[in-house]
Amino acid sequence: VLGGIGVWRLMPARTRAAHPVIRFALPASASVAPRGIGVGRHVLAISQDGTRLVYWADNKLYLRTLDRLDDAAPIRGTEDGREPFFSPDGQWIGFHQQGQLKRVSVAGGAPVSLVATLNPWGVNWDGDGVIRYGRGSDGIWQASPNGGAPTRSIEVGQGELAHGPQLLPDGKWI
Repeated sequence: VLGGIGVWRLMPARTRAAHPVIRFALPASASVAPRGIGVGRHVLAISQDGTRLVYWADNKLYLRTLDRLDDAAPIRGTEDGREPFFSPDGQWIGFHQQGQLKRVSVAGGAPVSLVATLNPWGVNWDGDGVIRYGRGSDGIWQASPNGGAPTRSIEVGQGELAHGPQLLPDGKWI
C-alpha cells in the first residue's frame, strides 16, 4: 500500500486541456448600439457552451457560430430586438421586441412571443428553466419560456435598481 501511495504521489499532475482561443472582429461602427440606444443594456450574449454569439447591430440581431469562419447571419424577425440572451442549452435565443419577451430557435423559424413587459434591464434564462429580468426600480421579474403572465419575484428598496438577475449555482439565491 505504501509503495502504491508513493508511486501515485510521484506521478505528474494531470493538466486540463486548454480551450482554443477564438478571435474575430465585430462591426465597430455606429450600427452597434446606434445613437447610444444600447447604453445600459446588453447588446450581445454568448451561449453557455461558448459556441455561439448573438449581438445587436443595424437594428436587428445577428448570430455567429464561433467554430466557423463565415460572418454572422441576421436573425429573421428580430428587427427592433434588444437584450439578447440564450437558453441554458443554447438552442434558443431570447430577446425583447416591441413590448414583449420573445424566443427564436438558433436553427431559424419565426419568433415566439412569451410575455408582455416593459424594456428589461438584463435578462437571463437560468438553468432551472426560468427567465429572470430586471426592471430597474420595479424589481426582478420572472417568466416561463413557454409563455404566460410574468410575476415579480423580488422587490427593491427606495433608490435601488434591479439589473441582470442570475440564479446562483446553489439554486437558492438570485
